[in-house]
Amino acid sequence: MSEEEQERKKKKSPPSAFLSMLLLFMLSSFSVVPVHAAALWSVQTVDVNGFGFAGNFHIVIDSKNNPHIAYTGRIGNRNLVMYADWGGSGWSTRTVDVGRLFDIALDSRGSPHILYSYGPGGLRYASWTGSNWNIQTVDQAFLGRGVGSVALDSSGNPHIAYLDNFKVLKYASWLGSSWGIESLDYAEDFWPVLSLEFGPNSTPYILYGFYHIENSTKTVKMAVRENSSWSVQTVVSNWINYGNMVLDSKGYPQFYYQKDLPESDDVDHSIVEHTSWNGSDWNTEPVALDAIGFLALDSHDNPSIAYIQSYEKVIYASWTGIAWKIQTRALNKW
Repeated sequence: MSEEEQERKKKKSPPSAFLSMLLLFMLSSFSVVPVHAAALWSVQTVDVNGFGFAGNFHIVIDSKNNPHIAYTGRIGNRNLVMYADWGGSGWSTRTVDVGRLFDIALDSRGSPHILYSYGPGGLRYASWTGSNWNIQTVDQAFLGRGVGSVALDSSGNPHIAYLDNFKVLKYASWLGSSWGIESLDYAEDFWPVLSLEFGPNSTPYILYGFYHIENSTKTVKMAVRENSSWSVQTVVSNWINYGNMVLDSKGYPQFYYQKDLPESDDVDHSIVEHTSWNGSDWNTEPVALDAIGFLALDSHDNPSIAYIQSYEKVIYASWTGIAWKIQTRALNKW
């Protein structure tokens, strides 16, 4: 995330931690390659101790096109929040704290800001000062089961959206000397994909999913703060899966989701749709994809998406402005 704009059948489940990291690395690498160029696959081992499940690895690209990766590492029986950045000739790896990663953002200087669940308990936020980590506890009552996302506003102040162990969607803002926390929504359970991004005028957009056990429905929701109040709307109902949210050049959100076709319980008869906000309505259309992955946009707002197909192939699909360009790589060839 940038300062201003910035997981029935096995096939339906979010990918594993390794596959998540692989997809993210692919997507970031391809996003800086012109469509007409011959794409080269580059695979590097960052840390042999990477450990966790989907969502425990996140990658962001700085203004020099260098990758920064935050992830959950495993040393002995301890989970560690780790950070690695590429300096042009090699990877530099640092330990942040004991715990499990949620998200990472970069500020205007390319310094990392990391959100994670602290091992003994509590939601923590760490920022790199240039020589050490400045660590703060955002919510001491946070018990570990949950998901969160961090973003920086136009002034560089951190804001955090998270779903806690009580299934409450909360929003935390740094007020200069303390964290202000608001409760926005509640459900019986939540989906482990949550995105926070800032649009124009530092308008926060939060994309999240709720599961309502009583009537067995799932909804994707969007929370937006307009002036001093929050507006919450349901974007999609009864979905199979959905992916991360991105903002286009106008600062409007968009994402992909997967649904079953009417009266079908077979994943092979599902449909992937793309939906985007134009400022007043959601525009939705089917797309030539068969699964959900990680989404990014190029400088022309053309989408690229990387995903796993049947746990056998890595698919990279990019929209050229006219048609989808599909590239495939067998997993056993990595």
